[in-house]
Amino acid sequence: MNTRPYFTWLMLLLAVRLSAQQLAFNRLYNHQRYDDARGIVATPDGGLVFTGLNKSGPDSLGDMYLSKINAAGAIIWTRFYGREKEDGGNALVLVSDGGFLISGHTALSYGLACDGYVVKTNAEGREEWRALIGTAYDDVCSGVAELPDGSFLMTGRIEDPQSRQFGVMLTRLSAKGKQTFMKTLAINQPAIGLDLALASDGNVLISDFTWSDDPKQADMLVLKCTPDGNLLWYTTFNADGNDRAVAVTGLGNGACAVVGGSTDGQDQFVRAVALRYDAGGHLLAASEGIGLSTPAYLSDVVVDHSDRLVVCGMQFNPENGLNEPFGGILDESLAVQSVVTGDYQSNCRTRCMALDGAGNLIFGGNVESAVQYGVFMTKISMVTSNVQWVNEAPVLLFPNPFSEMTYLKIGYPGVRKHLYIHDLSGRLMRQMDFDTEELFVPRDGLAAGRYAWKVTDEGGRVVSILNVVVWQ
Repeated sequence: MNTRPYFTWLMLLLAVRLSAQQLAFNRLYNHQRYDDARGIVATPDGGLVFTGLNKSGPDSLGDMYLSKINAAGAIIWTRFYGREKEDGGNALVLVSDGGFLISGHTALSYGLACDGYVVKTNAEGREEWRALIGTAYDDVCSGVAELPDGSFLMTGRIEDPQSRQFGVMLTRLSAKGKQTFMKTLAINQPAIGLDLALASDGNVLISDFTWSDDPKQADMLVLKCTPDGNLLWYTTFNADGNDRAVAVTGLGNGACAVVGGSTDGQDQFVRAVALRYDAGGHLLAASEGIGLSTPAYLSDVVVDHSDRLVVCGMQFNPENGLNEPFGGILDESLAVQSVVTGDYQSNCRTRCMALDGAGNLIFGGNVESAVQYGVFMTKISMVTSNVQWVNEAPVLLFPNPFSEMTYLKIGYPGVRKHLYIHDLSGRLMRQMDFDTEELFVPRDGLAAGRYAWKVTDEGGRVVSILNVVVWQ
């Protein structure tokens, strides 16, 4: 056998440094009906899992769902946890046992009343238990956190049966889903809880807004309580409109940062707002507009590995008249230092974000226009500001090394391609033909060791050469 051509491209392979998973992408999922993403977490294997409301699946009224994507955004699996009529996930947490807990809602009589709806899954998204939370009236679960003992705290809204006004709900479930208490936090005015985070001093932070019959009047509300629901303090902030504290994250020494924004009462942005409080609820810094020149709104906030505040939200683009999703970093004065925008050519509502183990920022939500709608996800590197469509990205292969299955993204959609897997002696071990731009490649009996992968087009021209390692 003439092995010279093989060793020629093998030497080229060994001389090339394989580009790792420094990936930026914009992705759309589900285009049949309304779908959104409201919670997202990064997984230890480099993937991402998100939840929300899905109307493209089994129930057109809406299902709670969970989707896992790999580091390039390709869907690995999607699970549904629906009941009759609308139900959806509002928040998501990665549980210490490797599974996931979804905090959400389910409709009892469509359009009239809801219950809080909580689903616990294993690492593969398979349901382990579910729980209904609430009273005979309208109740919804939103922000959630796992406590050190494996139990879960959730906030949301609860409707008082006498006044029929909403209050800030706090409920606790055991690791097996048994409800141990549910309280309406005593802040002496109608309000709704949106997000929950654990403070570094062991207490609980909740971001909320005061409820009013006037859609143009609401205040940002932030409170702190013990894990048992004993209120320590609460405070409001008014930005002269319909103001909501959408997300909260804990900082050192029991302090916190809160983000949200102000609208005109008709879902038109007025300004993004970021706040910082000390452990006792004293306002340390406030930024209305966060230094952006156009109307914007903040949806989520996290702290990265360098203790920077990273935010995501929506910003109005006057050139195309669209609300565009963005991610950015806030400085000490809560002004935005850098902004990276995802381009979907449609109005976007950003809802959630996560940082993965490599420091990449992922933010998502939903797009809706006359031509496209569904879930969007944008992933950017916190080192660079390059955002591109995934089908314009370079060749990607991960995980590499792998043990059971790996993912190949090669581009050239609609073009028939051939994958040849050789061992290092030049022997052909497997051939796969495909015309998609993405391919999941199973191990299927390959022995542990190093392999040379070659991808060619239909004419035999080499598209890519890859050095791949299979684990024991």
